[in-house]
Amino acid sequence: MKLTSAILVSKGPNVDRNKEMASYTCKCCGNRMTVQASLEVPYCVHCGAGNENLRSQAVAFSQGRRLLKTNDAELAHVKCPGCSMTLIMDNKTVANHSEDNTGHLHCPVCASSITFASPDDAVDPTSIEQPEDEENACNDAEIPPRQKVEINDPENTTTAKVKLKNVTEGKVTFVATASSVLCLRGNVCIASLETEEPTQTADALNAVSETEDFDLDKTLDSNEFDLAEVEVQVDEQVASDAEQSANEKVAEETAKLLDRAKQSIALALAGINRGMFDSTNHLVQSVVAALVKAGIPEETAEDLAQQACEDCVDDVAEEVARITNDLLAKSDDVRNELASTVASVKPTKVTAATNSFNLNAPFKPSQSTVASVKSEGNSTVGKILNGRPLF
Repeated sequence: MKLTSAILVSKGPNVDRNKEMASYTCKCCGNRMTVQASLEVPYCVHCGAGNENLRSQAVAFSQGRRLLKTNDAELAHVKCPGCSMTLIMDNKTVANHSEDNTGHLHCPVCASSITFASPDDAVDPTSIEQPEDEENACNDAEIPPRQKVEINDPENTTTAKVKLKNVTEGKVTFVATASSVLCLRGNVCIASLETEEPTQTADALNAVSETEDFDLDKTLDSNEFDLAEVEVQVDEQVASDAEQSANEKVAEETAKLLDRAKQSIALALAGINRGMFDSTNHLVQSVVAALVKAGIPEETAEDLAQQACEDCVDDVAEEVARITNDLLAKSDDVRNELASTVASVKPTKVTAATNSFNLNAPFKPSQSTVASVKSEGNSTVGKILNGRPLF
């Protein structure tokens, strides 16, 4: 059931009953609201969605007119902690935003999340401090624009943008409108997508959402949904702790990804050297050809090449993973520039390692390649071949 709420915003408790009202339908949550027309960029009072998600109605809903005709004694007054404006509502609007004697809405001026007691404990109009300079304070010119709203207690609080998909629960459904698809979690719109075929798109996405492997984040990202966000007040320490926790999580996942990359590279190199994975060891073939051309018997050349590759698997995997991780952190433009640079640079001569083979000495394999790797139980390849999990 769609809700319709009417709210008058004022600096004090007095009601200007000559106000022109304007009505909107929220594309995110689907609910409707009426506020004074002088609020050019209101937020949705139901979900806090920004003005870009509000569709203006040609004719104001009747609830706005009823609000202006309601007796003062029957009106509820709630003060916004974000912009200090007074929100004036009738009983129906209070009921729309109340459950278990607790009310919740978003300020149409600054989108602050407001919780209030309802209905008996709603703010008494006489308890709201009157401005000193004027008797009737319902002056739209003094309502602060949303981009200039400041927090009352800047020493301890700050504002943060929160994606609604991260703070909502419930069944995910996709709803088609005239020109878009809305993604709802419970009864809250968490994302929207402009499309020429909203009905077909919504049906297809609903079918996907019923599958066992449905991933909401991937679905929204791959279909380029616009995520709904709201600005909320948070304690600075809480915000700092949340940011630190997020950074630690990113670092942890990045480290895991790098470890998986090293394992996969080492496994691929070891497998290729053994003719696994339906692969061809082009490196060994090239080295063997070069050794044979240098006068080394082909059988000895093959043993030398395979042993050399096996000995450096861990080092190569480590180096490839390290460089890959560094490159992934760079922008596309930088990587494209590096690609051109690398392609234009000639390979440099490599100095032989201390454990390199003496090509003038006959090769005497004392043990098989696999056996030599197994003896190095702490190496990546050794763990793989011994069937020991790396993680």
